[in-house]
Amino acid sequence: MVVLRNFEEQHIVWESIQVGDLVRIHEREAIPADGILLASSEENGNLSVDSKMYSLSEKQFLPRGSTLMNTKWVMLLVVYTGHDTKVMKNARAAHHKLSHLDLRLSRTVVFVFFIQVLLCAIAACVHHFYFDASVLQHVGDNHSKSQETVLLFLSFIVLMNTLIPISLVVTVEIIKTVHAKFITWDNKMRSTNGQGAMANTSSLTDELGQVKYIFTDKTDKLQVGVPETISLFQKAGIKIWVLTGDKLETSLEMGKLCRVVTPKMQEVIIRGATRHEMTQQLEKALENSKESQAVLIDGSALTLALLPANRKNFLKLALQSATVIVCRASPIQKALVVELVKAGVPDVTLAVGDGANDVSMIRAAHVGVGVMGQEGMQAVRSADYAVQQFSHLGRLLLYHGRLSYLRTTQCIDYFLYKNIVFTLPHFIYGIASAFSAQTFFCDLYITAYNVVFTALPVTVRAVMETDLLEAIAAKFPELYRFGATNMFFSHRDSFWAASVASFFYIVPIVHFQIFFETWNWTWLICLTYALSLGAFFMCIAVYDHFTGDIEGVWRTVIARKGFWLGFALASVACILPVVAYKWYVMVFSRDSANAT
Repeated sequence: MVVLRNFEEQHIVWESIQVGDLVRIHEREAIPADGILLASSEENGNLSVDSKMYSLSEKQFLPRGSTLMNTKWVMLLVVYTGHDTKVMKNARAAHHKLSHLDLRLSRTVVFVFFIQVLLCAIAACVHHFYFDASVLQHVGDNHSKSQETVLLFLSFIVLMNTLIPISLVVTVEIIKTVHAKFITWDNKMRSTNGQGAMANTSSLTDELGQVKYIFTDKTDKLQVGVPETISLFQKAGIKIWVLTGDKLETSLEMGKLCRVVTPKMQEVIIRGATRHEMTQQLEKALENSKESQAVLIDGSALTLALLPANRKNFLKLALQSATVIVCRASPIQKALVVELVKAGVPDVTLAVGDGANDVSMIRAAHVGVGVMGQEGMQAVRSADYAVQQFSHLGRLLLYHGRLSYLRTTQCIDYFLYKNIVFTLPHFIYGIASAFSAQTFFCDLYITAYNVVFTALPVTVRAVMETDLLEAIAAKFPELYRFGATNMFFSHRDSFWAASVASFFYIVPIVHFQIFFETWNWTWLICLTYALSLGAFFMCIAVYDHFTGDIEGVWRTVIARKGFWLGFALASVACILPVVAYKWYVMVFSRDSANAT
């Protein structure tokens, strides 16, 4: 950077710039500090500022983070530096981000711990009430019965410690690290200059597979493939919100070009000069709200919409809409919109931008993605992930994100499963050992089970597992909805899936039981069988499409191979003993009759 000091030009770095310095900025260079334009290479001394980046009333003011274009050079008088600049005043402090899956995993571990404590308490109580205290005196133990119960409880805690998946946290972090490397190694996400995507963190790779809302800026300057990528997101159930500094008309036209706003959408423009007017507009818009509508609002109206009296209605209107476009938004307003959605819904949000004015928004979202472009590296350095162009965002979410979420959830499920089936025999063995806290396995088996015998297969599977061919997954972006709705690791959805599957097992098995009990088959009996089973299948198929707790659960359940395998095993387990018993009775009764 060239600075004029003491009538001499000096080359210094950005951090050495001081208030009062005269800085020469050349074309395509970023402006390092807030300053006032003193001279330019133009004959009349004028400078055209890109109004789409900053809407300023003082034409001579040049903010930090903007880029000089269409002018060979300018002389800038520095007035604000560092944290005093406009872009830094609007910036938000970076905070540690934790994925939704990690939070659910933490709650699951706590739940498993309570189950462990409950089992240990049951074992200790059973021993307390059914074990004679005289035996302790006989063997020379001076502990009282109560003391023995407490010691047994603690012994069971130690014995059943394998129920808590301590190594799971480390395994998940290893898996996420490898998934992050897959993103950086992906040749399909490289630009023509050979640069690829970047993963500044590995803790949010599974979060990329659960995104429900995308907040983006600068859709007019993003590269080829933007409309196609946005169409893929819409098919995947992801809503696109545009937060930009452009004027309303420009934002709307660019939204149409990028297919964020489709011809079928009704355009709802929110304007209000006072808080009362804003309240009335929001209430009227909610009354006429449609799912296929696009809400447009500018920065001044957004300030009123975000007031405590209006923010609830504004959020409700925005969530009911297909898309939202916020124009003339400052960096702090972009972050406030993202935080509003984060606080209002439990879904995962993603913010994508390419300039310094997008940093606050990127940091506020659950996942921040920077686009490497011509506006500096501030957004890329502040983001969790970085891509070369917007079209690569589709592959980042629909391929890497979906697979990472699938693999991580399956790893967690298997870890919990293998720990449970290994630990429960200790508790069951207590029935035969008077719940005396005797181990069922030798120490070597207990030590090596998680570390040597079972850790490697689940880890490698979680790194390499692929449920579908890449071409098929790309052809059907709708598959992404399973992650966005958290179908693979949700206690609530798992409960309803088990409920629906169990109900499906029960009804046909009951009919199979009657089938083997029936001797006289008539057309009326056959008709009642057909009508009963037909009503059953019709009921679950139709009810599955209604809004409620089990909406879509049936379609998810029947798509799993394990469901049909379980149905076959349950049918055989329930019917085979009955058939075997009847065959036994018939054969031996006939032999007894012949013998007499």
